[in-house]
Amino acid sequence: MLDENNQLAKTFRRVRQQLQDSTTTNLKLRIFGAKSRNRQYDLPSSIEIAALIPGDFIPDRDDRDIIVDHIYEGLKRITSLNPKFDALHFPLLFPYGEDGYHPLIKYRSSFCPPSMRRQFVTQREYYTFRLQYRINEGHTIVQAGKALQHFCIDAYSSIELNRLAFLRCHQPQLRAEVYQGLQDAMARGDLDGDKVGHVFLPGTYIGSPRYMQQLYHDTMAVVEFFGNPDLFITFTCNSLWEEITKAFHDIVGPNSSDKPMVVSRVFHIKLSILIDDIKKNSYFGKTIATEIPDPQQDPVGYETVCKYMLHGPCGEANTNAPCMRDKKQSSNGRCSKQFPKEFNSATSFDKFGNVVYRRSKSGIEVQKGSSVLDNRHVVPYNRNLLVRMQAHINVEVCHKGKLIKYLFKYVTKGPDRSLQSNVRNVLGNPYAGRMHLTEWFALNRRDPQARILTYAQIPNNYTWLSDCKEWRPRKKGFIIGRIAYVPPGSGDVFFLRMLLTKIRGAVSYAQFRTVNGELCVDFEKACEKLGILSDSSKWIRVLADISSSSMPRVIRSTFMSMLMFCEIPSPITLLNYSWKSMSEDYAYSLIKDFRDQTLRPSDERLHNWVLHQLQTMLSSHSMTLENFNLPLPSDGLCDSGENPLINEHLAFDVDQQHTLATTMLQSLNVEQTNVYSAVINSVHNKMGCAFFLYRHGGTGKTYLYNVITARLRRLGKIVVLVASSGIAATLLPKASTAHSKFKIPLILDATSTCPIKHGTYLADLLKRSILNHMG
Repeated sequence: MLDENNQLAKTFRRVRQQLQDSTTTNLKLRIFGAKSRNRQYDLPSSIEIAALIPGDFIPDRDDRDIIVDHIYEGLKRITSLNPKFDALHFPLLFPYGEDGYHPLIKYRSSFCPPSMRRQFVTQREYYTFRLQYRINEGHTIVQAGKALQHFCIDAYSSIELNRLAFLRCHQPQLRAEVYQGLQDAMARGDLDGDKVGHVFLPGTYIGSPRYMQQLYHDTMAVVEFFGNPDLFITFTCNSLWEEITKAFHDIVGPNSSDKPMVVSRVFHIKLSILIDDIKKNSYFGKTIATEIPDPQQDPVGYETVCKYMLHGPCGEANTNAPCMRDKKQSSNGRCSKQFPKEFNSATSFDKFGNVVYRRSKSGIEVQKGSSVLDNRHVVPYNRNLLVRMQAHINVEVCHKGKLIKYLFKYVTKGPDRSLQSNVRNVLGNPYAGRMHLTEWFALNRRDPQARILTYAQIPNNYTWLSDCKEWRPRKKGFIIGRIAYVPPGSGDVFFLRMLLTKIRGAVSYAQFRTVNGELCVDFEKACEKLGILSDSSKWIRVLADISSSSMPRVIRSTFMSMLMFCEIPSPITLLNYSWKSMSEDYAYSLIKDFRDQTLRPSDERLHNWVLHQLQTMLSSHSMTLENFNLPLPSDGLCDSGENPLINEHLAFDVDQQHTLATTMLQSLNVEQTNVYSAVINSVHNKMGCAFFLYRHGGTGKTYLYNVITARLRRLGKIVVLVASSGIAATLLPKASTAHSKFKIPLILDATSTCPIKHGTYLADLLKRSILNHMG
C-alpha cells in the first residue's frame, strides 16, 4: 500500500535503485521544508517533496529541509518543523505521505480578526486540531491505539523543543530580570554570558524552576492575604466515567489510554463543575467523613465509598500495591500512606496538632479480594460531593498554613536551568531597561491616585501591559501584589526592598534615599534614619517575612547571610526566634521517609540539628558559630549527620516514652525487676554485659523488653530491637528481624559473616546504639 500511494516511499525506493545501478555513493536526498503552495490540501508529488543531489553542493538549502546522507555519514538530528517529519516518523499514520506541521500554515480569514498579530498556526494548535475526532475526516490517528500514544508523546516533545529554541533565539527581545546585574558586568568588560552567568529561563515557560518559584510565592501571597486554607482537596480522574466509556466507543476502542483527548476534555469539564460546586453550593461544614456508610440507610453512599474511597488491601496482604513500592517501606510491611489507621470514637487533634478523624467500630466491613476492609481503611471524603462526581475525592482539614509550602517542594531542587546569551544583546534591547519598578516611577509622575499606594499595592488597582511596558488602570479583576524575595546578602537591593514596603509615590531612586530633606549615601543609611534598622526587631521582621513564604533551607541560608554580612546586635535572640522554622524540613522528612506520624524528634534534638546545619554552612566560609557567640552542636548529632537509620531510632516522643516507662515499671514482679535493674545498671556503667532471658511463653518477657526500651529511649538513647521471626518482631516497637537488621546469611557455615560494611548507615547505627535487644 505504501509503495503504491506514499510518495516518500516511492522516492526512497527510487534512490535505492539508483544506488544499486550506479557506482557512486556520493548522493544526498533532500526533502524540502515548507514551501508556498496554493493547493494546500492536494496530495504532493515526488517532485515537490524531494530532490536527488549529487556531490556535496546543496544550493539554497532551507534550515527546515531534511538531507538524507549515506549511512557512512552517521546519524544527524533533523528538524521537526519539516512538513514530512510526521510522515517519515509515522508512515502508517500518514500512509499517503501527507504534510504535517510547518510554520507557514495560515489561519482561515474568518478565524483571524484584523487585530490579531499572529497569522500562522502554532505547533500546539496544529496537534490539538489533529487529535480531535471529526466525522468527515479519516480516523487513522485516533484509532491507532499505542501508536497514538507514541504520536502524542512525540508531538509534546516537539512542541517543548521548539519553545526552548524560541527562547534561545529571541533572548535579546525578552525582558532581562537581572538587567542591573548585567549592566554592572558590562561596565567591568564581561560581555559573554558564560563569564557573567546565565540568562535564566523566564517564568512564562511552564514547568521551569522559575515558573515553580513564582507559583509558590504567589500561593504564599494568597495565604498571607486571605489567611490559612481550610481544606485540602485532591480530585482524581475516573477513567470509567460514562462520558469517557461511551465516547467514540465503536470507533476508538474501549481503553481510555487509547483516547487521551477524550479523557483530558472530560476531566477538564468535571474539574470546572467541581470548582463551581465548591464555590456556589454548601458541600462543606461538618461533613468530612472517614467511615463506611450503612448499606441499609444509605445504599448509594455505601456503594460509592466502597468503589472509590477505600485504601487497600496493602501491607502484608498485598506487597505489590502502589503504596508498597518503596523498598524501605515494603521491607517491613508498612504502607506509605500509613493505612490501616486506628479506631477512634471522635474526631480530635493529637498533641502535634494533626487531625485524628473519627473511625468507630461500626462492624461494617467490605470484602475486597481475600481481604476485609473496615473504617480504618477509609480515605476522608465528603459524601454528597463524592456521589455527585463519582470519582476519588480526598478531603482533608488543612489547619496548618505552613504545610502549604510542601506542596511546592520541588522549588528547592536546585538552580534554574538556563540559556546562554550575550550580555550586549540583552542590554541592546530598548525595552530591557523598562521594568515594573521604573515604570512605577513614571506612573507616580502622571497619576495622583497611584501616589497613595505602596509598590506592592499597585497591582490591586493597575495592570501591567507587557507589550508596551506600562502600568494602566485596572478595569476588572482582582490581583494580590507581592514583592520578590531578596536575600540580606544582596547589599543595597535588600534595603531597597525594605523601603518599597514603606514609601509611597516615589518617582525616582533618589527619593528612597531622601529622609527629611537629606539625601543619604545609600538605601541602608535611609533605612537607619527611618528607624527601620533600630535593633534586632528589624531582623526578626525579616525572618518572619521569609518564614511565611520560604522553605526552611532558604531560612537557614538567610540566617547565615545575616550573620556574615549584617551587623546583628544579638544573634542568639534571632536564633531563639527562628530555629523552629529552620527545622521544619527535618521533622517533615522523618515523617515522609518513614511514613510514621509518631516519628517526632524532641525540641532539643531539633535545635541541635539546626546548629549542626548552620555550622556546616559556615564551615564552607572558614567560620564557626563561635564567631557569633552562638552555641556549637553536640557531638552526637554531628556524628550521625543525615543518617536516616539513626534519625529513625531517635525520633520518639520523649514524654510519651517517659509516661510509658513509669507506668509499666510499677507493674513488674520481683524477677522482672531484678532483670530490669541488671540491664539498666550495665548500660549506665558501660559494662558491656550480655543477658539471656529464658522462660516459656506468657511469662512477661516481651513486656519486660518494652519497659527497658521505653526507659532508655526516654533518655535519648538508641535501642535496636530485633526478633528471630517477623511475627515476634511485631510485638516490639519499631523492631525488625535479626536477619534483616544484622544481614545474617540464611545459610550458615563456619565461615559465615554479617556483611556490614564500615562507614555505612547501619554500621554507624550499631556503633551509636547502647543496647541491642533480641526477642
